[in-house]
Amino acid sequence: MFPLQSVENIPLVNPMGANLRGRTIRAASPHSPPYAFRSEVGSSGHPDSVDGSLYRVVALAASKFNFTFIADYVGFDYGTLHPNGSWTGSYAKVHYPDSGYDIDLIVSNELVWNQTDVACIATKISIIFGVAHPQQHQHWYAFLLPLDRWVWVWVIVTFIFVGLVQGIVMYLIQGRKLKPIVLDSTWLLPLAIILEQGLQDIPKGMRYFSLILLFGCTVIGTGYKATLRTHLMIPKPDPVPTTFAELAERTEYSVTFADNGEIGKQIWNGATDEVFTQIKQRLEYSDDPTDCYTNAILNHNHACSTWEHLKAASLAELTLNTTQDFVLWSKDAMHTSFLSISFQWNSIYIDSFQLIVGTPTSMGLVMKWEQDILNDLKQKGRQKMLRKPNTPEFKRLLEVSRPKDDVNPMKLGSLSVVFSIVPGGCFVSALIFVCEKKRYSNISNKTTTVTMHIHINGSSLG
Repeated sequence: MFPLQSVENIPLVNPMGANLRGRTIRAASPHSPPYAFRSEVGSSGHPDSVDGSLYRVVALAASKFNFTFIADYVGFDYGTLHPNGSWTGSYAKVHYPDSGYDIDLIVSNELVWNQTDVACIATKISIIFGVAHPQQHQHWYAFLLPLDRWVWVWVIVTFIFVGLVQGIVMYLIQGRKLKPIVLDSTWLLPLAIILEQGLQDIPKGMRYFSLILLFGCTVIGTGYKATLRTHLMIPKPDPVPTTFAELAERTEYSVTFADNGEIGKQIWNGATDEVFTQIKQRLEYSDDPTDCYTNAILNHNHACSTWEHLKAASLAELTLNTTQDFVLWSKDAMHTSFLSISFQWNSIYIDSFQLIVGTPTSMGLVMKWEQDILNDLKQKGRQKMLRKPNTPEFKRLLEVSRPKDDVNPMKLGSLSVVFSIVPGGCFVSALIFVCEKKRYSNISNKTTTVTMHIHINGSSLG
């Protein structure tokens, strides 16, 4: 039950509600939690089973000033303007004087400008978007990630430079002859340094230089191996758009705008900024925010845009970890609007409700109610989701709820390059072995021929 007794100290004084005592005020309530919505279990304690922060503002005033307050749930549509100029939804209840309703519990300032009266601003809302939490992939090029691009460039350049210097020095030592030892030392020395191996047969001119490089490679290699373990076991998440500018650039993302009324669509259609016009080219519309969020959770190339407060309606369906959002929300907003309670044009109640709405809002009570309602919706959503453990939504939310620093086993895809080196190295080694065997065979044949020739000549001399 809505705890009116807990807010008895709110300074709603009698002059505020002097013209409300004994009256009956009837309100229309759309489904827009946490401000006004149909309560599944009647948590408001009233027969109408409507709850919400703005509902509680009027319910609190009714208890203070002794007037009857009736709230009717009228559906999801907060207000839609049709081509013929007629209105439907909760806003229609105050737009038309003969509707029998006195107030609309939630209305946007764009919706009612110069058409109905509005109490003081209760809260503000924005059009945002949400995308699925980034996935952690172990890419085949994970072995390259521990070092920056320029570090790799310097490592390769140093490898080539050391090899050339070593080759030149050995070439001079061997009497300017390109012997096998010259070729071998040209690439084996820098390879041994990079692999932090013991060094042998280093010319004096290269020893101190090689020792300095060996020390540097030991430092870089230690950091490389430590960082490589992190990239293989805790992969870096894939980048996702977090601003509308980034979403406009990520053309692989489909975008859906979900709204229960008309105003959001009008705002998107009238957007002229270059960023929003790019998004509009692939923008689709939906009247089901929960379905829109579900697609965003399950599809990593889908963005769901909507009014900020409408995500609360999905908390009761798509929550597993109550301390974590089910999607990653944008850092900026496409548009910001203001919400309040709307009245019939020239209503006799408007002056009283300016203070009735303003007092609990300025004291932070409305914000506290909103947070309490959101927490309650999350708990309900968690209980519902736990009863559906085999659904794709549950499995995805369970994956999202895991700590990001969990150590994952190394997968074959991340080590594909490493494993491909083994057969590749064996193949290259076999070719080198065949070539060397053929080469040494030719050398051996030449040596035998020369020896036999000398032996024959020696015998003939004898």
